[in-house]
Amino acid sequence: MGRREPRPTGVTLIALYEFATAAVCLLATCVVLVFLTPAMLFTASRPSEAVGGLFFVLLLFGFFLAFAIGSALVGWGLLLQERWSRIGAMVLAIPALLGFPVWTVAAIAVLVYLASGEGRAAFEQVPAPEERAPVTSLAPPAPPPPPPGVGRSGSRAGDEHGGADSPAEETREVQPADRERPASGPPDD
Repeated sequence: MGRREPRPTGVTLIALYEFATAAVCLLATCVVLVFLTPAMLFTASRPSEAVGGLFFVLLLFGFFLAFAIGSALVGWGLLLQERWSRIGAMVLAIPALLGFPVWTVAAIAVLVYLASGEGRAAFEQVPAPEERAPVTSLAPPAPPPPPPGVGRSGSRAGDEHGGADSPAEETREVQPADRERPASGPPDD
């Protein structure tokens, strides 16, 4: 698994925004449950009004609860820099646009930042060093150097013209330019 770059400050701020949104939605859920439900039940003059009111209260309760859970999960995912959390934060910012003026401004900032290059880059994986493909050279490998004591023509030093001290059969290190010349004769000095 790859690693991610250090979390930018913008992602941390958006995660805090998501946690704050979750807290506000959870508070709204409690308000709906504690205050709105009894108000709907006791102010209804007919049973059909009470059923309609309860349906509305349950719908509102479900919306706020789902939004609170979603915001908390997305905030946690943003802190961990999970790819899905970027998309989740953008999706949750869309209904927040209706909360004029505070939530609208915050939602626009979230959408702009997460759609920017810096916002996208924060959630991209960087391959770990062991996951990177090895770099291979297209050039053929260099031929191995001749064993010590063997000249370019393949004869051992001292076999032919006068012994080991003969200048014609002196062994020397093979240079890259020598590899290009044919090995049929003695080197040109």
